[in-house]
Amino acid sequence: MRYNTENLKKEFLVKLILLMFVMVTNVYSASDDVVVKLGADTKNYNSNLIMLDKELRLISVKLINLDNSLAIPSHAAGEINKLERTLQRATDVSNITQLIPSLKEKGLEFRNSIKEIQPSVQKAREVSDEVSVELVKFHKSIKETKESVKNIHIKVKDLIKKDVPTFHNEMTETQDCVYKAEQSRRKCMQDELNSGADDLQDVIKDSKKEVLALIKTVEALKGKTANLQIVLKNIYSTISLIQSLEISVNRTIVPYLDLYKIMNKDYAVKFLMPNPYNTKKNSWFYIKVAGKDIIIGVLHTMDEIEKKLRGELLNQANKASVKKLAQSLGKTLDKDFKKVMKRLNTKINFSIKGLETLHKINSTLIDPLEDLVSTMKDVKLEVPTPKAVACESLVKECK
Repeated sequence: MRYNTENLKKEFLVKLILLMFVMVTNVYSASDDVVVKLGADTKNYNSNLIMLDKELRLISVKLINLDNSLAIPSHAAGEINKLERTLQRATDVSNITQLIPSLKEKGLEFRNSIKEIQPSVQKAREVSDEVSVELVKFHKSIKETKESVKNIHIKVKDLIKKDVPTFHNEMTETQDCVYKAEQSRRKCMQDELNSGADDLQDVIKDSKKEVLALIKTVEALKGKTANLQIVLKNIYSTISLIQSLEISVNRTIVPYLDLYKIMNKDYAVKFLMPNPYNTKKNSWFYIKVAGKDIIIGVLHTMDEIEKKLRGELLNQANKASVKKLAQSLGKTLDKDFKKVMKRLNTKINFSIKGLETLHKINSTLIDPLEDLVSTMKDVKLEVPTPKAVACESLVKECK
């Protein structure tokens, strides 16, 4: 009988120990599941934050570069305006040849060459001027987005370096606190911890969704800014074309400007006449006639000489032969004239196809910029700072 009682006691103690072991194991197992799962989610969330941090760094640089590159269309507009003024000057200069019968045909050919270019240049200038005004609002939008990216980046770096690691460590400490709690309140504390951990998992998952959404937005922005840079690069290439065209026009204008100078230059011829102060001596008298009068012909030049002389001066000029004086002026003018004629060119040999890039700038640049601004509106991140369940709160709940 005594043997049976002893055996029963031993059997009861073994079962009790086994039951306590199972209960403790279940508590530890449940707690381990919560900690492991929350820890894995937190680790994954932190990886997403690190990825976002990298993307924010990249997009920040790209936005700065894009903002700087948006000065290119304004630069192009300035060069176009400069070219247009040069072409207008070329038109004015070409009109000089209309005064010269022998050059009238060349003058018309030169002016027609300019007219072929002017419509394309004018259209490029009008579009570029409009775009330069439009770009002001895009500069503002990019500036605002850069500020948003900066603030989000600060938040993300805080989460990576401080908030998320602190949260994870505090949750681990709270779990250790539950392990070390009195047996009587351990299950209650673990249940409360599990409940809090479930809520925190929802917070982490929602935050992760926000982060992934922003990463997707930033990746889209990167692609769009890259495409815009290609467009701006093409616009930039037109600047050198515009400058080359202006150089070509200016080079063509130079001989015409020299011709203009000849036409407006006063050419002098001299003849002898008695010195009014000393009748025993003769003096040279100089008379000047403009090149534009001389070029018309000898008879016209003679008329101009006679108009400038009166009385004794005219008598002396007739003695010297007004015709010979006119012919002398013609020969002097002809020497200068021939030098310039060798350099006259009536064609501006330059392709203006590159200007078509500026003609289409509204569709190639402004429309994509509008799309970029629409995407930039999604650059936002509203995630809470995760707060761990405190051991003190569990102790209060499980008295």
